[in-house]
Amino acid sequence: VQNPDVIVHAADDEPLSLDPAQAEPGEGGESVILQVYERLVEFTPEGPELEPGLATEVPSEDNGMISEDGLTYTFPIRGDVTFHDGSPLTADDVKYSWDRVLEMELPEANAGLLADIITETNVVDEATFEVTLNQPNAAFLNSVVTQSVASVVSEEVVEANGGVTAGEPNEFMQTNPVGTGPYRFTAWNRGENMVFEVNEDYWGEPASLDLRFEIVPDPDVRVLGLRAGDYDSIETDPSFVGDVEGADGV
Repeated sequence: VQNPDVIVHAADDEPLSLDPAQAEPGEGGESVILQVYERLVEFTPEGPELEPGLATEVPSEDNGMISEDGLTYTFPIRGDVTFHDGSPLTADDVKYSWDRVLEMELPEANAGLLADIITETNVVDEATFEVTLNQPNAAFLNSVVTQSVASVVSEEVVEANGGVTAGEPNEFMQTNPVGTGPYRFTAWNRGENMVFEVNEDYWGEPASLDLRFEIVPDPDVRVLGLRAGDYDSIETDPSFVGDVEGADGV
């Protein structure tokens, strides 16, 4: 192992934005968002089952958090979570995050995922968030709530740095992610790498190693780096499987 104290991932391109309200689905920014920000529910590491994220329970009809008509979902919000700047997470941040996506409605993002099915968001109390759909949607939890566009941002951070303007990106949020996730974003060296450190105040099980994304556009270089142990993981496509399959240490 060449880098025993850090996970090194070779990405195939540089993100255009690190803002959940702007990052394009499948684009490099999503990989960063998934490390720094969190969502109300998440997929388990094994998948595809769901587990609680920033919500303490996954809504279901059995626990009464999905209404009988299938339109209203209630999420109890964790009370022991802080953003990377030290501010506490509340249900207001969740509502603000989703409403922000709907108000900005940036064409490159995935705002339609929320806009097409949500009719109303509400803060029941400081620890309870509620959302109402326009019609029952069996895929809502798996295909909407788990997506990067539904990540929770800090209302305090956004309002202190440009706020929300319909149809316009927030320049601060494009490059300064402040989430609740297991990693803090610490540096973006353009054209070279992106650096993360373990969030020691993380509410869940903390990460054990720091993280670095290397920007490596050449697929051959990524494959050679994986084989040499310079990278712990790479982004590639099926045509390169034969180059790494069975390789020592891969």
